[in-house]
Amino acid sequence: MKAKCLAGVLVAALSALPCGAVLASGYDDAIMTSEAYRFTHADLRWRSAGEQAYAARDMRNAWQKFERAARYADKPSQAMIASMLWNGDGVPQDRALAYAWIDLAAERGYPRFLATREQYWNALSEPERARAIEVGQGVYDEFGDKVAKPRLEQELITERRKNTTGSRLGNAGPAQIKVFDQATGKVLNIPGMIYGDPKYWDPAAHWSAVDAMWKGPEAAAR
Repeated sequence: MKAKCLAGVLVAALSALPCGAVLASGYDDAIMTSEAYRFTHADLRWRSAGEQAYAARDMRNAWQKFERAARYADKPSQAMIASMLWNGDGVPQDRALAYAWIDLAAERGYPRFLATREQYWNALSEPERARAIEVGQGVYDEFGDKVAKPRLEQELITERRKNTTGSRLGNAGPAQIKVFDQATGKVLNIPGMIYGDPKYWDPAAHWSAVDAMWKGPEAAAR
Protein backbone atom coordinates (compact mmCIF):
# COMPACT_ATOMS: atom_id res chain seq x y z
CA MET A 1 0.00 0.00 0.00
CA LYS A 2 1.36 3.40 -0.95
CA ALA A 3 1.67 6.16 1.63
CA LYS A 4 -0.53 8.34 -0.55
CA CYS A 5 -3.35 5.80 -0.28
CA LEU A 6 -3.10 5.77 3.49
CA ALA A 7 -3.13 9.56 3.50
CA GLY A 8 -6.49 9.47 1.72
CA VAL A 9 -7.90 7.20 4.40
CA LEU A 10 -6.52 9.48 7.09
CA VAL A 11 -8.31 12.44 5.54
CA ALA A 12 -11.60 10.56 5.64
CA ALA A 13 -11.05 9.35 9.19
CA LEU A 14 -10.17 12.78 10.50
CA SER A 15 -13.25 14.33 8.93
CA ALA A 16 -15.32 12.05 11.15
CA LEU A 17 -13.67 13.16 14.39
CA PRO A 18 -15.79 15.01 16.98
CA CYS A 19 -15.61 18.76 16.53
CA GLY A 20 -14.33 20.04 19.87
CA ALA A 21 -11.02 21.81 19.37
CA VAL A 22 -10.66 20.68 15.75
CA LEU A 23 -10.37 23.66 13.44
CA ALA A 24 -12.43 23.71 10.25
CA SER A 25 -10.19 24.12 7.21
CA GLY A 26 -10.07 23.36 3.50
CA TYR A 27 -6.49 22.15 3.77
CA ASP A 28 -7.01 18.51 4.77
CA ASP A 29 -6.28 16.92 1.40
CA ALA A 30 -3.31 19.18 0.67
CA ILE A 31 -1.74 18.59 4.07
CA MET A 32 -2.27 14.85 4.36
CA THR A 33 -1.17 13.91 0.83
CA SER A 34 1.91 16.12 1.00
CA GLU A 35 5.53 15.05 1.23
CA ALA A 36 5.82 17.30 4.27
CA TYR A 37 3.12 15.38 6.12
CA ARG A 38 4.61 12.03 5.16
CA PHE A 39 8.02 13.18 6.32
CA THR A 40 6.69 14.12 9.74
CA HIS A 41 5.00 10.75 10.30
CA ALA A 42 7.85 8.30 10.78
CA ASP A 43 5.87 5.18 9.87
CA LEU A 44 4.85 6.67 6.51
CA ARG A 45 8.25 8.26 5.91
CA TRP A 46 10.32 5.12 6.33
CA ARG A 47 7.85 2.82 4.60
CA SER A 48 7.80 5.13 1.59
CA ALA A 49 11.60 5.13 1.51
CA GLY A 50 11.57 1.33 1.76
CA GLU A 51 9.12 1.03 -1.12
CA GLN A 52 11.29 3.26 -3.29
CA ALA A 53 14.43 1.27 -2.48
CA TYR A 54 12.62 -2.03 -3.08
CA ALA A 55 11.34 -0.83 -6.46
CA ALA A 56 14.92 0.05 -7.38
CA ARG A 57 16.02 -3.42 -6.18
CA ASP A 58 18.30 -1.83 -3.60
CA MET A 59 17.43 -4.58 -1.19
CA ARG A 60 19.83 -3.75 1.62
CA ASN A 61 18.51 -0.22 1.76
CA ALA A 62 14.92 -1.44 1.47
CA TRP A 63 15.40 -3.76 4.44
CA GLN A 64 16.89 -0.97 6.53
CA LYS A 65 14.05 1.43 5.74
CA PHE A 66 11.30 -1.14 6.33
CA GLU A 67 12.92 -2.00 9.64
CA ARG A 68 12.90 1.69 10.60
CA ALA A 69 9.20 1.89 9.76
CA ALA A 70 8.59 -1.32 11.70
CA ARG A 71 10.04 0.34 14.79
CA TYR A 72 7.18 2.84 14.53
CA ALA A 73 4.51 0.10 14.49
CA ASP A 74 4.02 0.06 10.71
CA LYS A 75 2.39 -3.29 9.98
CA PRO A 76 2.79 -3.21 6.16
CA SER A 77 6.55 -2.75 6.62
CA GLN A 78 6.66 -5.64 9.08
CA ALA A 79 4.86 -7.77 6.49
CA MET A 80 7.37 -6.73 3.81
CA ILE A 81 10.23 -7.86 6.05
CA ALA A 82 8.44 -11.19 6.50
CA SER A 83 8.05 -11.57 2.74
CA MET A 84 11.70 -10.79 2.07
CA LEU A 85 12.80 -13.36 4.64
CA TRP A 86 10.35 -16.00 3.44
CA ASN A 87 11.43 -15.72 -0.20
CA GLY A 88 15.09 -14.92 0.37
CA ASP A 89 14.40 -11.69 -1.48
CA GLY A 90 17.67 -9.78 -1.15
CA VAL A 91 18.36 -11.37 2.25
CA PRO A 92 19.23 -14.90 3.39
CA GLN A 93 16.09 -17.02 3.45
CA ASP A 94 14.86 -17.69 7.00
CA ARG A 95 11.34 -19.08 7.08
CA ALA A 96 11.14 -19.33 10.86
CA LEU A 97 12.09 -15.69 11.33
CA ALA A 98 9.74 -14.76 8.48
CA TYR A 99 6.89 -16.35 10.41
CA ALA A 100 7.81 -14.34 13.52
CA TRP A 101 7.57 -11.14 11.48
CA ILE A 102 4.28 -11.97 9.79
CA ASP A 103 2.85 -12.96 13.17
CA LEU A 104 3.84 -9.50 14.35
CA ALA A 105 2.29 -7.88 11.25
CA ALA A 106 -0.96 -9.73 12.08
CA GLU A 107 -0.89 -8.47 15.68
CA ARG A 108 -3.92 -6.20 15.15
CA GLY A 109 -5.95 -8.78 13.26
CA TYR A 110 -5.63 -7.33 9.76
CA PRO A 111 -7.17 -9.97 7.43
CA ARG A 112 -4.46 -9.97 4.78
CA PHE A 113 -1.67 -10.52 7.25
CA LEU A 114 -3.63 -13.12 9.21
CA ALA A 115 -4.11 -15.12 6.01
CA THR A 116 -0.42 -14.93 5.14
CA ARG A 117 0.51 -15.93 8.68
CA GLU A 118 -1.57 -19.10 8.38
CA GLN A 119 -0.04 -19.91 5.00
CA TYR A 120 3.45 -19.58 6.44
CA TRP A 121 2.65 -21.68 9.50
CA ASN A 122 1.15 -24.49 7.43
CA ALA A 123 4.27 -24.59 5.26
CA LEU A 124 6.74 -24.76 8.16
CA SER A 125 8.33 -27.98 9.34
CA GLU A 126 8.09 -28.86 13.04
CA PRO A 127 11.68 -27.74 13.73
CA GLU A 128 10.97 -24.45 11.92
CA ARG A 129 7.82 -23.95 13.99
CA ALA A 130 9.75 -24.47 17.21
CA ARG A 131 12.38 -21.95 16.13
CA ALA A 132 9.73 -19.45 14.99
CA ILE A 133 8.26 -19.46 18.48
CA GLU A 134 11.71 -19.11 20.00
CA VAL A 135 12.79 -16.11 17.91
CA GLY A 136 9.37 -14.49 17.90
CA GLN A 137 9.62 -13.15 21.43
CA GLY A 138 12.67 -11.10 20.56
CA VAL A 139 10.88 -9.62 17.55
CA TYR A 140 7.88 -8.66 19.68
CA ASP A 141 10.09 -7.22 22.40
CA GLU A 142 11.60 -4.72 19.95
CA PHE A 143 8.86 -4.14 17.38
CA GLY A 144 5.53 -5.07 19.00
CA ASP A 145 2.81 -2.46 19.39
CA LYS A 146 3.45 -2.22 23.13
CA VAL A 147 6.82 -0.58 22.49
CA ALA A 148 6.50 0.62 18.88
CA LYS A 149 3.30 2.66 19.13
CA PRO A 150 4.70 4.94 21.86
CA ARG A 151 7.70 5.68 19.63
CA LEU A 152 5.47 7.07 16.91
CA GLU A 153 3.26 8.89 19.39
CA GLN A 154 6.29 10.71 20.80
CA GLU A 155 7.43 11.53 17.25
CA LEU A 156 4.05 13.09 16.49
CA ILE A 157 4.29 15.28 19.58
CA THR A 158 7.81 16.36 18.64
CA GLU A 159 6.99 17.02 15.00
CA ARG A 160 3.91 19.05 15.86
CA ARG A 161 6.03 21.31 18.01
CA LYS A 162 8.63 21.70 15.26
CA ASN A 163 6.06 22.52 12.63
CA THR A 164 4.22 25.10 14.69
CA THR A 165 7.24 27.02 16.03
CA GLY A 166 9.02 27.76 12.74
CA SER A 167 11.89 25.35 13.27
CA ARG A 168 11.64 23.14 10.16
CA LEU A 169 13.14 23.89 6.74
CA GLY A 170 10.49 24.95 4.26
CA ASN A 171 8.71 27.12 6.78
CA ALA A 172 7.51 30.31 5.15
CA GLY A 173 7.75 32.19 8.42
CA PRO A 174 6.97 31.80 12.08
CA ALA A 175 3.25 31.49 11.39
CA GLN A 176 3.17 29.56 8.08
CA ILE A 177 4.12 26.19 6.60
CA LYS A 178 4.75 25.62 2.88
CA VAL A 179 2.94 22.56 1.49
CA PHE A 180 2.83 21.37 -2.12
CA ASP A 181 -0.78 20.66 -3.09
CA GLN A 182 -0.81 17.63 -5.40
CA ALA A 183 -4.33 18.40 -6.60
CA THR A 184 -3.52 21.88 -7.92
CA GLY A 185 0.23 21.64 -8.41
CA LYS A 186 0.67 24.77 -6.33
CA VAL A 187 2.58 25.54 -3.15
CA LEU A 188 0.27 26.63 -0.37
CA ASN A 189 1.23 28.79 2.58
CA ILE A 190 -0.77 27.18 5.36
CA PRO A 191 -1.20 29.05 8.65
CA GLY A 192 0.75 27.38 11.44
CA MET A 193 -2.31 27.31 13.69
CA ILE A 194 -4.09 25.14 11.10
CA TYR A 195 -1.13 22.87 10.31
CA GLY A 196 -0.67 22.39 14.04
CA ASP A 197 -4.29 21.39 14.60
CA PRO A 198 -4.41 18.31 16.86
CA LYS A 199 -6.44 16.36 14.29
CA TYR A 200 -3.32 15.99 12.12
CA TRP A 201 -1.15 14.77 14.98
CA ASP A 202 -3.49 12.86 17.27
CA PRO A 203 -2.19 9.28 17.73
CA ALA A 204 -5.64 7.80 18.34
CA ALA A 205 -6.92 9.26 15.06
CA HIS A 206 -3.85 7.95 13.24
CA TRP A 207 -4.25 4.40 14.53
CA SER A 208 -7.99 4.49 13.83
CA ALA A 209 -7.37 5.47 10.21
CA VAL A 210 -4.73 2.77 9.74
CA ASP A 211 -7.08 0.16 11.21
CA ALA A 212 -9.85 1.32 8.87
CA MET A 213 -7.57 0.81 5.88
CA TRP A 214 -6.41 -2.69 6.84
CA LYS A 215 -9.49 -4.13 8.57
CA GLY A 216 -12.15 -3.18 6.02
CA PRO A 217 -14.03 -5.82 3.96
CA GLU A 218 -11.75 -5.22 0.99
CA ALA A 219 -8.53 -5.43 3.02
CA ALA A 220 -7.89 -9.12 2.37
CA ALA A 221 -7.93 -8.47 -1.37
CA ARG A 222 -5.08 -5.93 -1.25
